[in-house]
Amino acid sequence: MKKIKLIAVVVLLVVGLSFAKVVTDTSPAVAQSWRVKVCSAVVPGNWRDSTMAPDDWYIDDCYGWAQSVGGTETQLGCFFDDGYS
Repeated sequence: MKKIKLIAVVVLLVVGLSFAKVVTDTSPAVAQSWRVKVCSAVVPGNWRDSTMAPDDWYIDDCYGWAQSVGGTETQLGCFFDDGYS
């Protein structure tokens, strides 16, 4: 009887530790953050148009796009899973 209890404890311990490793191994993938780069063309007091910007866009690229759609001002920023900049 003691042998069966010992085997049961060992099996439960192995299963429990295996599950803990799986949870630990997958947690970083689940917790990945995201961001979206956004360029806005603005005519203050009138309208705003925004587009998702490619990662390689800088303020000059955003400004060029804003001018092409009639914007007089531009804003380039990012939205993150926990805020914005």
